[in-house]
Amino acid sequence: MDETVTLPRLPKDDTDQEINAWLTLVTQRINATIKERECSADLWSWRLAIDGKHWLLHYSSLCDAAWLVPLEGTEQWIEAQVRKL
Repeated sequence: MDETVTLPRLPKDDTDQEINAWLTLVTQRINATIKERECSADLWSWRLAIDGKHWLLHYSSLCDAAWLVPLEGTEQWIEAQVRKL
């Protein structure tokens, strides 16, 4: 079963300011805490804690996509919140 959650809303551009604003919106919507962050080439990645479980959030400007990957099982309410973005 694919537990990856695709985000419908993306940053408007690749500036640090826009990506940080988008990240703030996403983390507030799903009540996530950022634990780690990494950026390489066109891929931004964050390790998040949501309700005590770890997730990875990725954004690729080249792929024009963002997605959440659960590391400890998924929660349906998170997918519902992401759809509201």
